[in-house]
Amino acid sequence: MPAAESILVIDDEKFVRTAIRQILEEKGYQVLEAEDGATGIELAKKELPDLIICDIVMEGVDGFATLQELRHNPPTAAIPLIIMTGYQNPNSMRLAMSLGADDFLVKPFPLYELLASVEARLKQRKVVHQAARRELDQLRRSISVSLPPQLRAPLTGILTTARLLANRAHDLPREQIRDLAGLIETSAEELRRASENFIICAQLELVAGGETASAEPRSGHQPSTKRLVEDAAAGSCQRQNRQADLRLEVADGSATIEDQYLARIVEELVDNACEWSAPGTPVAVSTWMDSGLRLAVSDRGKGMTPEQIERLQAPLRLGRRLQEQPRFGLGLTVVRGLVELHGGHLELESEPEQGTTVTVVLPTRGAAAE
Repeated sequence: MPAAESILVIDDEKFVRTAIRQILEEKGYQVLEAEDGATGIELAKKELPDLIICDIVMEGVDGFATLQELRHNPPTAAIPLIIMTGYQNPNSMRLAMSLGADDFLVKPFPLYELLASVEARLKQRKVVHQAARRELDQLRRSISVSLPPQLRAPLTGILTTARLLANRAHDLPREQIRDLAGLIETSAEELRRASENFIICAQLELVAGGETASAEPRSGHQPSTKRLVEDAAAGSCQRQNRQADLRLEVADGSATIEDQYLARIVEELVDNACEWSAPGTPVAVSTWMDSGLRLAVSDRGKGMTPEQIERLQAPLRLGRRLQEQPRFGLGLTVVRGLVELHGGHLELESEPEQGTTVTVVLPTRGAAAE
């Protein structure tokens, strides 16, 4: 059996509180009483009733101050509140409503009018809560569906390995403990990078929706990209134990993109190449200048079908892409979004079981200005 809905009555006249309590209890409500505004505020914060009935004219903290305090306190801000007064003053009514009162009763009022107001406010509260619950459930489902393996897998690895260490660290050899700690560190790094990709995707969504300004070309001196590309590619291969497979042919160049974003593009492309090709096969990274900076990453891995390529080259819809392309995770989505944000484009060549080449084309500062 569900618990009775609770109603707090705040009034400095005991006979008024008693009369209201009796009629409400007859209807099955649980009633709390407060003899002044200060007591009512504390009781409301402590008990969080389903509805509050409050008089305006009281010694000390009056009804207006009580209403204002409750509306400014987050836990009580949404509780329906009915104001009572012995004066039919339009200014008082307007003030009460402006402070957030849900209804206004003028004393003396018939009890059926009070009950009608109480029932209406509680019904409205249920409707609001049900709508909020539906939205929350929808959000949970959306998060559950869109949360990719790139987040779930490393998190599972961290939790599983940490539990193993916690339960069996006393009888594991030191070398195995060190290996398990390394697994936790690797999984944590994967989770960090995947989380950063989600943040970048969210920023790209805002830009696509016109909520933030698009990227502006950098002004002034643009440092060479050669060292940056080489370091980012080497770091990705090292994380996947593919250092021996890396082939670099990187020329000096520059582009209108922040260093951190260019490094992320290189890392994601090299990570994908390593992930979808076998150890011992080359992962080639090259750059050259040709009406802008061109960056190509090639592998001899599983490749993609024409249908997969067509889906990847469709107009970029980030939110949908997170769910439609779980195989490629967020990596290629992040790359394409960053490249297009900076005025460039992405070219994709692939054949099943032959390999893939992804070429990024970014304008230089002079080209972007034109």
